Amino acid sequence: MKQPALTRAFQFYQVCRYGALVLIGVILAKTGFSTSEIGVFETVILVSGVTSFFWLNGLLNTYVAQSSSQGSGTRALYSGTAVLTLFVIVLLILARPLLSDWLALDDTGFFLLLLFILLNNTSFITEHILLVREQARSLTGLALAHAILLPLMVLLAALFLNGMEAVILAMCLFLLGKNLFLLLLKPFTPNGGSTRELLLSASPLIGSFFFGGISVYVDGIIVNSHFDKGAFAVYQYGAREFPVALLLANAFSMVMVRALGQHRSDGLRETKAGSLRMMHRLIPLGILLMLSSKWIFPAVFNAQFSDSYVYFNIYLLLLIPRLIFPQSVLIAGGQTRVQLYISIAEFVVNITSSLLLMQVMGLAGIAFGTVIAFVLEKLCMVFYLQHQGIQPGSYIPLNWLMLYSFLLLSVFLMSTLAVL
Repeated sequence: MKQPALTRAFQFYQVCRYGALVLIGVILAKTGFSTSEIGVFETVILVSGVTSFFWLNGLLNTYVAQSSSQGSGTRALYSGTAVLTLFVIVLLILARPLLSDWLALDDTGFFLLLLFILLNNTSFITEHILLVREQARSLTGLALAHAILLPLMVLLAALFLNGMEAVILAMCLFLLGKNLFLLLLKPFTPNGGSTRELLLSASPLIGSFFFGGISVYVDGIIVNSHFDKGAFAVYQYGAREFPVALLLANAFSMVMVRALGQHRSDGLRETKAGSLRMMHRLIPLGILLMLSSKWIFPAVFNAQFSDSYVYFNIYLLLLIPRLIFPQSVLIAGGQTRVQLYISIAEFVVNITSSLLLMQVMGLAGIAFGTVIAFVLEKLCMVFYLQHQGIQPGSYIPLNWLMLYSFLLLSVFLMSTLAVL
């Protein structure tokens, strides 16, 4: 299997999975559900993500880095995912009395939340087994199922069945089908390591993803505690990464962990080439968005969110560090503890710089704090790898990176910084 074909298939899958959630949101809004009913759906998605994103990413990245082309270690991955999922479910059951006001779910809604978490978490194993086994066509088929079948099932439930419970059940039914397909892939053989060994190997990455992911929530807490609800809403609508770039970069990073683990020299070359391909596609698109976001936000939302474009444009600067991949080299080389330490430092820098810049620049300072922290995180990884003898030029297209950084920063200075 040629690496670019596998990369495209995995990226296509991630875009389809995200696109399906966006389309489901549109379906729910267009089929007459109230905002409170849609809030139940959003609560299920949020709680499922918050309780599982960090350890799932840690386990899956470790599995991809350590597995052979035959998919060894799948038994340990399945067992580890099942054990941690059950731990999350038990924890939620025990904590329900404390979370009841925040969750605002009745008994049926809470049961559906637990069922969704159970089926959703284990379903993530499917695409990663296909990635490790280099089955690009199956990945593409799974992507199309997410893009077409899942929204269709939700649409039918919304039109012909009663209530949000039916919609969530439709999603659970799709995830059940995905889990049954996973069983056909025989995830229990071969073993290739114990569950305990996998959890120990993954623990630094789990910590790294936790500190990296929680920064977004901390930013929201800072805004919510220092500004009114209106300002909070305006900030939240804008302070988001360009989703297509984020999805493509994360999928590419995962595939490169696989490639670097197999053949480092070839993997470094492919990381550099793939990074450049994404720069050519995404940086010009980012520049166009930066130039037009001032008009896009009030047109898509309303005039109340006119200022959201400022925070969106600041977050577009994350395209520069997002499209280089020292983290893939670290994970493939088993240097995950280093990544954990760097992620903790990034978390501290994010909070500190956001609070300091907030005093000078207001809400924009919080967004700039996130950008500064993420850039420093990538620089720390690059310098560490250089100290280990892996030169930046071996996996980063440095000349193009400098050119695109200059162009993006120049457009930002002209279009956004002048209004701050």
